[in-house]
Amino acid sequence: MTTYWTNFAKYSNPNPPTPDDYDAYINIEWKPYTLEEPFYMDIDKKLSLKQNLFKDRMKFWDQLYVEAAIAHSSLR
Repeated sequence: MTTYWTNFAKYSNPNPPTPDDYDAYINIEWKPYTLEEPFYMDIDKKLSLKQNLFKDRMKFWDQLYVEAAIAHSSLR
């Protein structure tokens, strides 16, 4: 895990600079988060790359934001 953070600080990318630098501990590519592909690293006994952390919670807040914006615009 320290290698990921160190690489991020040095290179703005948590992954090892070359595929040859991967080892038994750093064996998965940490892909960037985007709106289209919301990746995150699940840090557990074994690292795994997953998508849509707290999807249901985020859906709630997204919907609340839309409703609040509609309510706000109707007050004008």
